[in-house]
Amino acid sequence: MELEGPADPAEIDVQLAVAAQQRLGETLLARSDDPDRSCGRCRFFLNPGHELAYCWHPAQRSLVDAAWVCRDFDEDRLDR
Repeated sequence: MELEGPADPAEIDVQLAVAAQQRLGETLLARSDDPDRSCGRCRFFLNPGHELAYCWHPAQRSLVDAAWVCRDFDEDRLDR
């Protein structure tokens, strides 16, 4: 099945991609080598048990992968 639409990204797509890359650089998100120190175990990970969820840390506020970690990791979960 072939999708119909423009062959190239629109200017807004390029702007959003650049903004997302800048945000990743600011938050230092990276795949975690330690499963105990990962977004999925952080207090700011909104939906524990999901692979992707919203991070509500004021410096982050974006969708994150449970296996990632950032400099704002806080293991003091409210539901533990």
